[in-house]
Amino acid sequence: MAIIEPVNNPSSWVSPMVPILKSDDDIRIYLDMRAANKAIIRENHPLPTMGQLIPKFCKATYFSKLDIKNAFHQVELDKNSRNITTFITSKGLHQYKRLMFGISCAPEHFQKIMEKMLLPCEGVVNFIDDIVVFGRDKKEHDTRLQHVLTVLKDNNVLLNKNKCIFNAKSIQFMGHELSQSGIKPLDKYIKAIETFRPPETIEEIQSFLGLINYVGKWIPNLSTLTEPIRQLLRKKMHKNANIITFWKKEHSTAFDELKNCLSKIPTLGYYDPNDRTQVIADASPVGLGAVLIQYDDNGPRIIAFGNKSLTDIEKRYCQIEKEALALVWAIEHFHMYLYGKKFELITDHKPLEVIFGTRSKPCARIERWVLRLQAYDYKVIYKPGKSNIADPLSRLCTTSIQNSSFEDEHHVNQIVQHARPIALSLKSIIEASNDDDEFKLVKDALMNNAWDASINNYKLFQHELWLHDGVLLRGNKMVIPTKLRKQVLAAAHEGHPGIVNMKARLRTKVWWPKIDKDAENTVKSCRGCTLVSAPNPPVPMKRRELQKPGWIQPLIFWVHSQAEIIF
Repeated sequence: MAIIEPVNNPSSWVSPMVPILKSDDDIRIYLDMRAANKAIIRENHPLPTMGQLIPKFCKATYFSKLDIKNAFHQVELDKNSRNITTFITSKGLHQYKRLMFGISCAPEHFQKIMEKMLLPCEGVVNFIDDIVVFGRDKKEHDTRLQHVLTVLKDNNVLLNKNKCIFNAKSIQFMGHELSQSGIKPLDKYIKAIETFRPPETIEEIQSFLGLINYVGKWIPNLSTLTEPIRQLLRKKMHKNANIITFWKKEHSTAFDELKNCLSKIPTLGYYDPNDRTQVIADASPVGLGAVLIQYDDNGPRIIAFGNKSLTDIEKRYCQIEKEALALVWAIEHFHMYLYGKKFELITDHKPLEVIFGTRSKPCARIERWVLRLQAYDYKVIYKPGKSNIADPLSRLCTTSIQNSSFEDEHHVNQIVQHARPIALSLKSIIEASNDDDEFKLVKDALMNNAWDASINNYKLFQHELWLHDGVLLRGNKMVIPTKLRKQVLAAAHEGHPGIVNMKARLRTKVWWPKIDKDAENTVKSCRGCTLVSAPNPPVPMKRRELQKPGWIQPLIFWVHSQAEIIF
């Protein structure tokens, strides 16, 4: 199998050669194809992720791993494409006859070929040149393995015998250890973190956090544990600047705690679409935590943990918004497992049961989040923090959690319920609408398309106005009759928001002509807002006429028929 061939003609593409020493003391030749890759049109075939492949190993007990020898070199290049692989040596110019390392589209092209080749086979996955065959028992595994080997033989695929593993209880694949129990990170990566010394520069902090993120799905409270260390990255320093002077006790505590978590890493189970599924989410002042759990006859098993650090803006959200954000983020984080499947969404924040229900009317921000989840089939269930496994996911390790009883929480909820503004009932709106003379004219105009001059403010929006059960609406907003507008304005001004925020409150629910002007007047006439608002702007300067000098305006008086000029 010839891999390269000499080039006797001038070539418009010439790349330098880079020899690399492999781990088995063999030499691999690479080409620096950076310039040539800019001219190559890629197929953009997607490579599978570990998250997409892991669920396929569900209930597997036997594994075999096959390694394709010199994988890229087993794919022949078209003669018209070989010239772009031309490289220079001491023996002159040569070009590749086979696919080679360095071509930007080589991995995705080879993955596409292998996926098409293995499509008829069951119980097999591949990632470029690695093939894994698995089965629920030895008989099923052997049958599938025999089928895969036959397909590879028929397509003249050569395997590397020294790297193939057959009938194993566990194997290493894509940086993970796969077994009947589930998946774990490789020991070499855990050891690299355990032996990592305290970082001294920004660049070393980034390297440490990169290693930690690799095992992030096994550490429940990662975002909160790393918060003290990540704060150092926000300092405006060069990546090689020394940070020893900024390294405090809280940083050492977080650094040591992260290392201690490695000794308690659990084995994550395989996702089964037929099992009952739960997503548990929680929020802390600095981060979000989530866990995906499934239940079968043997009880619950953890599929994956998820963590997210809050941005500076998100940290300023009120707690109920953080808790709602945790639910939305958790579902979108586990999208590939949850989309198209019914599941339970567990929270320790009781108001979210109602907010994420079908009849809720939350604030604009939470309402947008609720709309983002309309494509999912879920049910929000409340569980107190003590019984919520995700509660510690977002807590600081150095923060003590105060215990509170359910009765205390219920008492607080009662206070909140009685403190809310009193809403208008639909009955009162219908009655006020029927008694409003202006509304009667609008309703008649909508029915007969004859608009009186006194209701021109409504005529501008005639294509948006409509009636439903005696209620006048503009789009999805209720039109409030004159009698109730002061009550609506008072409710919208609860908490003394400014003009902009009060308008935003009103616009999401209600409308009437000149509603913005009424909102402005309400805020300006509020004594409480006036006392705390900015002082009135200074009175604009007025032009002042200066005294004019003499010899400007002559005055003529006639006295005794003689004129006198006085200046």
